[in-house]
Amino acid sequence: MICIDGVTNLAGEKHSLSVKLGELRGVVQKVTRPKPPTDLGREIAEFFSNLMLEKEFQKTEKDEFKYLVFQLTKFLQDMCLASGKSGSIFELTQKKYSKIQMY
Repeated sequence: MICIDGVTNLAGEKHSLSVKLGELRGVVQKVTRPKPPTDLGREIAEFFSNLMLEKEFQKTEKDEFKYLVFQLTKFLQDMCLASGKSGSIFELTQKKYSKIQMY
């Protein structure tokens, strides 16, 4: 709409192109039915508000998953220490895994 208005202003109101552009503007306006700026602004604000909430939710999920992995690792380390075995969890699980594969 702004482009059509700009070209119409440049060409002058009496130019034949301006008349055709005026008709085109009317058709485009009927087809698109543009929303008032206040409604459009509200939709844009709502979109970004939802986007921020979604990102915050994803961050919370990620932090909770990190905490879960940390707690699981700590639990496994405590179990290994309680059983009297030394070494890292990776080494201990690799030993157990290799025994399982032999069967």
